Amino acid sequence: MSTTEAPVVVAGRMACLEYARNRLAIVLVLGFVPLWLVLEKVTFLSYPVTFTPGPPGAAPVVVPGNSFSLVYAAANAITLIIGFLAFTATFRGRGFDRRLVRAGFSAPSLFAGRLAAIAVASAATACYTLAVILALIDVRRPHLVGLALLLAALTYASLGTALAAVLPGELEGMFVIIMISLLDSGLQNPMLNPHADEARFELLPTYGAVHAASSAAFSGADTTHHLMVQITWYLLLTLTSLSCFRAGTRGAPRRG
Repeated sequence: MSTTEAPVVVAGRMACLEYARNRLAIVLVLGFVPLWLVLEKVTFLSYPVTFTPGPPGAAPVVVPGNSFSLVYAAANAITLIIGFLAFTATFRGRGFDRRLVRAGFSAPSLFAGRLAAIAVASAATACYTLAVILALIDVRRPHLVGLALLLAALTYASLGTALAAVLPGELEGMFVIIMISLLDSGLQNPMLNPHADEARFELLPTYGAVHAASSAAFSGADTTHHLMVQITWYLLLTLTSLSCFRAGTRGAPRRG
């Protein structure tokens, strides 16, 4: 390792190498995502589903159930995969991060490198997932659907990074991320919860992204409100994960 490299570059490069070695995550993205979405499309009935696009108070829209469920399934898949990826990479790299801090690197710089690396992985996964969606259904504004999926992935990346600093093992991290995702996706899905459009469900981690993606996919309604809700969630979780990351490396004394 060159001593002249910036901490952000070192952390980003090591995180990218860790992601590249995670073959299970790659298989899940390339194989499981299209399989899940195809099954959603062909097995769900096409009965009409009513949802409210755009900000609260907008006129409801009726869409085929199998197309609507596909957008929810896409968001659920991408958040689980990226959440697991961020968690495992951060958890397994804790010892290396502590050694870098002892060598004089700052924890915020290392965190920024990890953040940049997971952002690249999230963007690639969101683009691939969007391509699968476009192959299965007609989408009115694909660029906004892709942006919403990216924000959902980044939000769970920050969640996974925070959990990696406080949980004792990978099994615990897997179960916590799965349970959060089940509550998150289930409570806001109007196919499962007839009250999903109520404002209280904006407190769910991916409410903004999922509703922005649905609105962009099936209507021309303004998605600004929901995108801002999701950006707020992402920023809050990113600050939380930074605090957890710094706490996890604080005990490492710097080299004089």
